[in-house]
Amino acid sequence: MRRHGMAFAAMAAVTVFLGACTGGVQLEFDVAEPGPDAVADGGADSIVPADVPGPEVAPELAPEAWWPEGVLDAGGDLGDTGGVEPGAAGWPCDAPADCLEPWCIDTPDGKRCTQTCTEECPLGWECLEYPPAKPDLIFLCIPPATSLCRPCTKNSDCLVGGVDYGDVCVDYGAAGSYCGKPCLEASECPGGYACEEVTDVLGKPHSQCKRDGNECGCVQDWIDDGAYTECFEANAAGVCWGMRKCSPSGLTACDAPVPMVEDCNGMDDDCDGSTDEDVLPDVCMVKNEHGKCFGEEVCEDGKWTCDAKTPGPELCDGQDNNCNNLVDETFPDSNGDGKADCLTDDADGDGVKNNEDNCPYVANPDQKDADLDTIGDLCDPDDDNDQFADDEDCAPFDKKVNPGEPEVCDGVDNDCSGKVDDPFPDTDLDGLADCLDEDDDGDGIPDKLDCAPLDAEVAPGLPELCDGKDQE
Repeated sequence: MRRHGMAFAAMAAVTVFLGACTGGVQLEFDVAEPGPDAVADGGADSIVPADVPGPEVAPELAPEAWWPEGVLDAGGDLGDTGGVEPGAAGWPCDAPADCLEPWCIDTPDGKRCTQTCTEECPLGWECLEYPPAKPDLIFLCIPPATSLCRPCTKNSDCLVGGVDYGDVCVDYGAAGSYCGKPCLEASECPGGYACEEVTDVLGKPHSQCKRDGNECGCVQDWIDDGAYTECFEANAAGVCWGMRKCSPSGLTACDAPVPMVEDCNGMDDDCDGSTDEDVLPDVCMVKNEHGKCFGEEVCEDGKWTCDAKTPGPELCDGQDNNCNNLVDETFPDSNGDGKADCLTDDADGDGVKNNEDNCPYVANPDQKDADLDTIGDLCDPDDDNDQFADDEDCAPFDKKVNPGEPEVCDGVDNDCSGKVDDPFPDTDLDGLADCLDEDDDGDGIPDKLDCAPLDAEVAPGLPELCDGKDQE
């Protein structure tokens, strides 16, 4: 709603030029010299009644004239003060005493004098309630809101000259958030804007002027202030946040990365706050001369590594060291229990524990040990301990008979030559050496009764012949 301006005692013609952003629009209007009753204490009761004749005012600029495409960058941008009467609305001030009316307010162009109003205002300003005057209800001429379409992240970014006129930070979705302007109908919004029910960055509903279609732009004040907003890129992979800011070349593009399916690269590809999570590994293999071991890829420090073990020679350790799906296959399993002997406490299953068994890998429950060398006979390679292996020894349990023993005339093959007493004579060739034969000549007469024990043709009882021998 518009309010009528204060009554003035006298009229003076004043010409005002809006700043360069307005395109050099020239406004002419009459400003009254204040009468003695014009200045009050600032309370609501000091406003002159609406039926008091007011000054002639210039027609208000159409929104298209003071809001350029995409952003309000003119409005209250007064530039210099040429044409503005000292102390009148738009005049620079430091305190209320500098103004014709005691109102020195903050504007985007610094502190400026203004005036109370009931409807119309000079300079294309708006007649609005002035919140800092509360609880008094005061309407002042205020420069058009220059926060409209300003990039923002919070509602306080949309204050005008530090004053809250109801502009809020409106959510524009992925494009970011930008300042709106309170409205009740479309006519209250500038060209290119619609009066819509919107939500602010806190999710609260408001009726605000919102940019219709095109993106917002930037003005120098916003560039100087480093105005920015948060934007995002979204797709099935996730949502990635970024920033857009006002720069000398305009509003920057959203710098949010495009969400990607997470990969092993040390980056948060899907922007969920985690790195390299839920990546899908492939089967991998480590191969060498011992075999092939298969495993699965593991993402570590942004790189894929294979978790397969390195093949090695088979060890007796209950493990498949060479990855051939066999365990300890090169080691004996004496009792056939499926476990290598090296891994059981009774490898031969003879009831004697390995650490007590004189033949731990050969079943010998009787624990016989002929040479008493603590190695059981069934597994002792030299049972008589004569330093000749049993398979070379013709008498493995007789240490006096072996290939290294000298042959003696004792009826034994002492040197394992396969012949008994072979170096010794056997007169009658009966296989028994004369040294052991009681009838060396085999004539049936024991040597001790035979006068010629080595001559079978001479023996008691033989007929005497005339041959020079004593046959009988």
